[in-house]
Order: sequence, then structure tokens, then C-alpha cells
Amino acid sequence: MVSKVRTFKSEKGLSQDVGTYRRGELRGVIRINEEVYVGCDTCRGVCPADAIEGSVGEKHKINLDKCVVCGQCLINCPFDAVEQMSFVEDVLTKLKDKQTKVVAIVAPAVRVAIAEEFGARPGTLALEKLWVALKKAGFEIYDNNFAADQTILEEGTELLARIAAHAGLKELPVYLWGKKRVLEVEEYKHKPLPQFTSCCPAWVRYVELYYPDLIPYLSTCKSPQQMAGADRFLLKHETIDKTLFRWLKPDTNLTKRVRCLNWLKELGYEVGTGCIVGLPGQRIETLVEDLLFFTRN
Repeated sequence: MVSKVRTFKSEKGLSQDVGTYRRGELRGVIRINEEVYVGCDTCRGVCPADAIEGSVGEKHKINLDKCVVCGQCLINCPFDAVEQMSFVEDVLTKLKDKQTKVVAIVAPAVRVAIAEEFGARPGTLALEKLWVALKKAGFEIYDNNFAADQTILEEGTELLARIAAHAGLKELPVYLWGKKRVLEVEEYKHKPLPQFTSCCPAWVRYVELYYPDLIPYLSTCKSPQQMAGADRFLLKHETIDKTLFRWLKPDTNLTKRVRCLNWLKELGYEVGTGCIVGLPGQRIETLVEDLLFFTRN
């Protein structure tokens, strides 16, 4: 194992879809340095996606369309021949720009993994040192521990809703954030069981590429990083007319949509909503009710 990782300069996201990557995504985050590689075949042995091409003694290459960017080749290479894209220079440039707010979202594992960099023994919890260092560097800090707990809460609640729906229930009373709430679970009856987590991008990409039949089994929750970075939520109520809403969204109902908006406000999100103008059968009176709904909420 190596203590340091080779890096190469960052690149911009794709301007268009390429292979198995969508526009805006980064392609080639990990690569093999052919000048350093010795052909030991360790990387190919640890790759779960069979994305590394080449045999023992030969130069190897990562098939980017098959790679799930899990990093196993990177951390297991005994010769430091696998490199990762670095954004250090980009971050330093942003930190120098006083008009830009730079946010650090620290994964829970980093609190321990970084301890040795502060001269502490392996396995030491170095959260305070890490936060002080980040603050001195100029970062704002988002607590990803809370977001990880939020992910567990949301995925667990979704799992309960799926189980309840498959059991034939229409509603499920649960306690969230210290309050009793009633979840309408009928819409989850088409969601299959078991449910798999969706919080790891590498895992989600692996499913998309190699087991697409399992996509419906993934939770609909976002990753902890996405949850940690959210302070606003846009959820259109579409129309305040229950009949029109049922026609527009047959898999849910207006009462639940309004309830979700209120829950988001209670959680502290800056909430935005909106309606659709020009729906078939829509009346002036309905649009007036939509405007009044905005003023009340």
C-alpha cells in the first residue's frame, strides 16, 4: 500500500453525452500512468466492474465506459501507478477569491482517516483538528454526519412505506423529528422489495451499468452530500383544484403535496412552489385560489 496518491490536473465536465457518461459528468477521474506501471495485475484483480484491460506483464488501461469510479485500483496499487484527478488547485484559487464561498462537506470516515496527517495515532478521531484547519483555510463547513443520519432516516422511512404498501396498508403512522406523522403509502405499492441504498454514486453507477433490472429496487433518496448541501426546495403544487391535480398526478394527491410543503418548511428549508396555467378545464376561480394559496403559504 502507498501513503500518497499520484494526481493529475482537473478537467471540466463533458459538454455532451459520451459513452456511459451524461453531459456535465467527469469522465476519466481515475487513470493508469503507463510510465510507472509494471504489469503486476493487482488493479485488474480488485476491480469489481472488470473495467481494466490487459494481462500480467502488459500495460493496462481502464475502460472508462465500464469503470464505476469506486477507487479500488487506486488504493490497492502497490507501485503508485494509478492516479486520480485533483481539484486542489481549483479549490485554492476559489479560497483566494473573497467573493466566493467555499464549502467543505466532510464525510464521516475522514474524521478518522486524516488523523495521521495531524501526527496522531491511526484510528484517532481528529474532528476538532480537522474543523479548525478547514476554518483557518477559509472553508465554510457543512455537517455531513447530520446528512448521513438524514439519509438513514429517509431511506428507512421509505422502506417502511414500501413494506406497508405491499402489506395492503394505505397509511402508516410514524414519528419523525419528534412528531407523529401519517404517511400515505399506497403510491409505494409499485416499488419492489427488497430496497437497496442509493447513497453511494459508485454503487448506483454499478447498478445502472451491470444490473439495470435492479434500478427500481434502489431507494429514491439522494446521497448525504446532496442532502447536506440543500437549504432550498422547489416543489410545485401544480394546481389547487383537487380534480385537476388527480388528473395530472394520478399516482399521488393534492393533500399529500401540500403536507410535504409544510413539512419542508418545518425542517427549515426555504420552500418555493408554483402552479401550471392553461390546464384543460382550468377555471379563473381556480387560478385565484392558487394565488390565495401562495399568500397563505
